[in-house]
Amino acid sequence: MPDPGTTDARHILEIVKVSRNFVWYSAITQIVSSVCYIIALFSLADLITSQKKTTLSGFVLFGIGVLGMCSDAFFHLLAYYMTDDSVFIQENVIIIMNFMQTKGVTILVPLLLSFFIGSLILSIGLKLQNVISKIPMVIFLIAIFAGIPGAVIINKIFLYKRSMFP
Repeated sequence: MPDPGTTDARHILEIVKVSRNFVWYSAITQIVSSVCYIIALFSLADLITSQKKTTLSGFVLFGIGVLGMCSDAFFHLLAYYMTDDSVFIQENVIIIMNFMQTKGVTILVPLLLSFFIGSLILSIGLKLQNVISKIPMVIFLIAIFAGIPGAVIINKIFLYKRSMFP
């Protein structure tokens, strides 16, 4: 981000506007480096207490997924602020929200999927090491096979679609 440490909102918007591509690359670099840090963290942990590859992969994917959940919270904070009484719902706000819900989400979804995939792989790995029973793995599978059809039923059959603006 250009001009770090600046708190003047107008100035920040001005410098971001002239350096938008660099800010975009900076955000992507932050996300990629966060993933690399998680991989390094769990690899170091593996040196201390050796894990099977499946368990270590589950730990890493789960950790990456946690990063996704944290990132998702910032999406929610943005939406929270955008609905504040001091912000007028106008075309520009809609454009920002549209970006966050389209291109922004394409970055977020793989991180969030890692949370669920990592949880399943971690439970399989821990079961293979006889650390846990197979119940967690079965629960994850039930959740997947019940959750996906449940979401489809709610969205398609019951037509659960609300407009933000009546």
